[in-house]
Amino acid sequence: MKKTFMLSASLFLLLLITHSVIAETHSYSEVRSSDPYHNIAMVGDAELVLVPSDKFEISLEGSKDQIINMVTILKNDTLFIQQTNKKDRKNSRTRILVSVNGLKALHVKGNTDVTANGYINSDILTIKAEQGAVVNLDLKASKVKSKTLGFNVKRSSEQR
Repeated sequence: MKKTFMLSASLFLLLLITHSVIAETHSYSEVRSSDPYHNIAMVGDAELVLVPSDKFEISLEGSKDQIINMVTILKNDTLFIQQTNKKDRKNSRTRILVSVNGLKALHVKGNTDVTANGYINSDILTIKAEQGAVVNLDLKASKVKSKTLGFNVKRSSEQR
């Protein structure tokens, strides 16, 4: 009886550990739709990819916990994105694809890397990067304002 109980307990523990490992290594994705926005404010340690599009969607890729703990709020024409848990146990980063059209301001705080999937069109774009954020965008803009607080902003712009 004692051996049967120990064997059952061991198998149960093994199943719990296996389930936990699979849940963390499995990649999930979620698409969130939004009303139009022209400003983005991001806080966290993620990979932010700006995608030129007429649709206003946010696509999240990462572990289940990362996606559940990613907060996206639209307020006064600004999309706020806040990451409440930085990384999973495998140190993978959450990937966030954000559709943009007529972007006016981008404010990134934390160890977030920002790139673009194509050229970002804007009349005037203000970029602010803080606390380790790296912004590397291809732009078509008449004017770009950038401000960094001790960190790098890489940009390549093309006049219209």
